[in-house]
Amino acid sequence: MISLTLFAQLKLEFTDCFLEDCSSFTGDESMHFAYYYVPENRDNPDSRMLRISVLIMKSNADQPAVDPVIFLNGGPGAITLNIVARFKDHYLRDERDFIFFDYRGVGLSDPDFCEDLQMEILELLSADMTAEEFKQKKTKLTLSCFEELKQEGLELDRYNSTEAILDLEELRNLLDVQEWNLYSISYGTRIAQAYMKNHPEGLRSVILDSPVPVNFPLLGSQLDAYRNSLNELFTYCKNNPICHERFPLLEDQYFRAIELLKDDPLTLYSSDIPVGEVIVNDYLAHLAFHQLLYVRDFYPALPWLFEALERRDKVVFSNMIEALFERGQNIMHAMYMIMSYYDYGLLMDFQQADESDPLKNALIYFDADELVYSTIDFIQLDSSIIEPFYSDIPTLILTGTHDPITPPDFGRRVQKYLTEAYWLDFPGVGHGVSLGPDCARDITAEFVSNPSVKPDQACIAELVENPIDWLSDIYYNPHIANFSKNVVINRSPVIIGSLLSLLLLFLISLVRGLVYRFKSNKVELAPFIRRRNTYFQLTALLSVVFFALLFWYIYYTVDNHTILILLGLVNESRWIFFLVYFILLGMAFSLNWYIQSYYQSSGFDKVFYGLMMFVFFIVAVLILLFKMFP
Repeated sequence: MISLTLFAQLKLEFTDCFLEDCSSFTGDESMHFAYYYVPENRDNPDSRMLRISVLIMKSNADQPAVDPVIFLNGGPGAITLNIVARFKDHYLRDERDFIFFDYRGVGLSDPDFCEDLQMEILELLSADMTAEEFKQKKTKLTLSCFEELKQEGLELDRYNSTEAILDLEELRNLLDVQEWNLYSISYGTRIAQAYMKNHPEGLRSVILDSPVPVNFPLLGSQLDAYRNSLNELFTYCKNNPICHERFPLLEDQYFRAIELLKDDPLTLYSSDIPVGEVIVNDYLAHLAFHQLLYVRDFYPALPWLFEALERRDKVVFSNMIEALFERGQNIMHAMYMIMSYYDYGLLMDFQQADESDPLKNALIYFDADELVYSTIDFIQLDSSIIEPFYSDIPTLILTGTHDPITPPDFGRRVQKYLTEAYWLDFPGVGHGVSLGPDCARDITAEFVSNPSVKPDQACIAELVENPIDWLSDIYYNPHIANFSKNVVINRSPVIIGSLLSLLLLFLISLVRGLVYRFKSNKVELAPFIRRRNTYFQLTALLSVVFFALLFWYIYYTVDNHTILILLGLVNESRWIFFLVYFILLGMAFSLNWYIQSYYQSSGFDKVFYGLMMFVFFIVAVLILLFKMFP
C-alpha cells in the first residue's frame, strides 16, 4: 500500500495552509492541507460541486500504522479546522496519521452557510429583552438565513448526516485507505454511528466520546442534561470537606445570584466584545455556566465564579462573557439547525419547565429552536435513520458524570446496540472526555492501539477517590486576567515594550556596576551617586523578579485550573504581591536620589537613569491599573 500522502497527491488538490492563523504550522512539513470536491446533490449529474477542506497531520512515528485516525467534530455545525492547532501534540499522532476536515456547509468548506448568523444571535443574547422576545427574534434571524440560502440556489435538504458520511467515504477512497479509525466527539458521534451503519467495511475501530443516541429525543433534552450536571457539581462539593467548608450553601448561592439577575441585570462594557455593551440577565448567565460545565478543568473555579456572580463583580463577568463570545463563534448555526432537524425531527420533545422550577427559561437559547423546527418544510424526514442498528465494530464509549449536554445515560443507551462496545463513565468529568484527564487519554490511546482488548480501567478508580481538585482559597484579582490578555493575546506594545525595557536597562546597569567594580583606575563615586545606583538596581531587580514570578504563576494557574485566571491566581501566588510595596518604595527612593544627583551626574547618566525612571513610572501605572496588591 503506497503512503497516504503520496497516493492522495494524485487525487486531492494540495495547497498551502488555508487557515486564518497559520503561525502554528509554518515550516512544519508534517502538515498537508488539501481540498477535494463532492456534488451537492449526488442524484443530479449537473449538481454544483462543493469544495471540502482537509488537513492531514502526519504521524510522529517513523513507520506509522496504515490505518489513520479521522476526527469527527460535533455541533452539529462546529468548525474543526479553526481549532486544529490544539491537536498538533495529540497523543493519537504518536502511532497514526491524523485527519481533520470541515463538513459541507461548515467553516472552510463550501458553501458559506450564513457565516454571520451566530454572531447576530450572540448580539441578541447581549441585549435587554425578555426570554420570549429572544425566542421570536432568534427564530426570525434563522428563518431569514434559510430564505437567503434558498435564494442562492442551495438544496438545503442535502446538508445532513447522510451526505456527510458519503463525503467521508469519498475521502477514504481518495486516500486509498482500506480501514480507518473514527474519533468522534459530541454530535460527531451521531455521524460516526451513521457511518458504522452504512459503511462498516471501512472501519477498524470507533471512539464515541460524549455520544448521542440515534433513537432518543435529543432536541429538547438540553435542560435535563444541564440540571443533572449542576446537581452532580453541587453533590460533589457537598461531599468534599474542602469545598463544603468554604461553600456550605453552594446550590442556594448559585440560584440566589441568578434570581437577582432577573430583576436587576448586570450591564457590562468591553472593547473585546463585538457588541460593546452586554446585558447579563438570568438566561445569559445560565448559558455561560452551561458552557463552563463542559470542561473538567473549570470545576474547581466554578464555586468561586458563583460567588463572584452573587457579588456582581463586573470585571469577572466581562472576562467570562468575552470567553463565551469567543467559544460561541465556532459554530455554524444554520447547519446546526438543519442537520439536527434531519436526524431528530421525528423525535422532538421540548418539555417546558414549571413556573416554580428555578431552571425555568435557563436554556432559552436552545428552547428557541423549537419555533424554527416547526416551520421547516424543505427537509423530508426519514424514519429509517432513527432506527437502532447493531454493530460488532470495536467501539469505545466515553461519558462524563458532569456532562451538561450528553449525560452518562446516553452512553448506556448507545451501548445497547453495539455488541463490541466498552462503555466507561468518568467521575468528575464533563464533555469531551478523551481531551480531559490523563486516565481517559491513556485508555483512548490503548484502545486505538489494540481495539479488540478491553482497556485497563484501574485509573478510573483513582479518579473516584479525588474527582475534582477543589480550591480552599485563591488570590482573588480578576484584573490579572486583563493583564494576561493584554500581554499574551493582544501583545500590547506598551506593556511588553516596558517590561523588556525594564529588563534591558537592569542588565545594562548591572554590567556597568560590574565594570566599575573591577576597574583598576576607578574614581571614587560620591555617596549620593552610589545610593542612586543602588536604589535603581535594587528596584529594577525586584521588578524583574516580581514580573517573572507573576508570569510563572499565570502559566501555572492556566495550566492547572484554566478558568481560574478569570478570578485571579492560585493562592500560592499571594506572597509575590507583597514585593509590590518594596518596588513602589524603591521607586520613590530612586526618584529622590535621581533628583539629588542630577546636576552632579554625567550626560549619559542623566539620560540613562531618566529612562529607568520613566520605565519605573510605567511599571507603577501597571501595578495600580491592574491592582497588583496582596
